[in-house]
Amino acid sequence: MKKEQHLDPGEFVELSLLPWKELVKKSLNGEITDVKTIIGSLWLEKYLGGADFSKK
Repeated sequence: MKKEQHLDPGEFVELSLLPWKELVKKSLNGEITDVKTIIGSLWLEKYLGGADFSKK
C-alpha cells in the first residue's frame, strides 16, 4: 500500500528489508549513515543479545 510522503526538502527515504546482523554490519562499516538508523540497529543488537533495558 503506497502512502503519501511528507519529506523535507532534500530528504529521501529508502526502505530495505535485511537481516538484523547485516543491518548492524552496515551500520558499523559506514554503508548506513543515518544516525537514527545506526542507533536503532545498535540498540536492537543489544536487545536481542539479552541486554536489560529496564530502569532501576
